[in-house]
Order: sequence, then structure tokens, then C-alpha cells
Amino acid sequence: MNKDDYIVLVEKWINSFLAFHYKNEIKVIEVHKKEKLSSITEGLIKNIDGHSLFDFTPDLFVIFKTDDNIYSCIISVSISSISLKEIGEINLYTKIANPKYSMIISSKGLAKEINLILANKDQEESILMIDDDAHISIFQLNENGKVKEESILPFFKRQEILMTDTGE
Repeated sequence: MNKDDYIVLVEKWINSFLAFHYKNEIKVIEVHKKEKLSSITEGLIKNIDGHSLFDFTPDLFVIFKTDDNIYSCIISVSISSISLKEIGEINLYTKIANPKYSMIISSKGLAKEINLILANKDQEESILMIDDDAHISIFQLNENGKVKEESILPFFKRQEILMTDTGE
């Protein structure tokens, strides 16, 4: 599967994730694929503080509105093993944009050397935790849209992510 097709699969998954966790609360969802965020002038993004400073292009940037709030989700999508480069990149995006969800989703999971680093809980926290309320979730989504349970990091996110698994 090429990256563009995989992004479509991830978009389907994130829509299911949000529908499950927000039930009937979501009023609008906007999905921006590979768009430089600071260049977007229409839609919900204009209601996010500091959006003109989002001078980067994530694979997916999802904005959703509930009755009371506007939230965002930054997703880095990979069809190869996740490396430190992707983790560092989304870490910076998360610090700048302060999204509700920040995710790296790969068809191959973590590179072996990253898996070894993140196996240490202290290292995992220092790399994936931005602050008490913000963190990066990483997991493998296979080509059938099924999440590989043991790939989900941080560990405390497993139940939340698996509850929305829409794989056949």
C-alpha cells in the first residue's frame, strides 16, 4: 500500500475513533491532508489560537467541534518503521499546536532501536509525554484497519485506542 492510500485508511480510523469517543457531541469535522497549516484561512482552524504560527505540514490535521469546544488532532502517517525523526517532528508539532490528540500511526510499527529505547518507562515518558495533559500516542495500524495491541504506546492508551478498533 502506498502512503496516500494508507493516509485514507488512517483517516477512516480517526473518524471512527472520534465518533466512538464523542458519540453525538461532534458537530463538524475537518480533515486537512498534507496542507501547510499556516496557509489555511477557511474553516475551523481560524478559531484555534496561534494557527498562523503553525508553519508545518502534517500528514493529517483533524479539527472537530463539539457544542462547547474546538479540538485538533495531529497525525503523522508512515508506511515504514517509526524512527526517532518522526517522533521528534511530531513532538515539536504538538508543542506548537497543543492538539487534543497527537499520534504517529505506522503500517510497520516502531523501528527496533526505538522499541528498545521506549521499553524503558522513564525513557518512554521523557520522549512521549509533552506535559501532564499532552502526550504522543504511537501504534501500528495494519492494512485491514486493525490496531496491533502490543504496538500501542504509551501503555495507558491501549484501552482507549483498542475500543475504537474497526478492523475486520
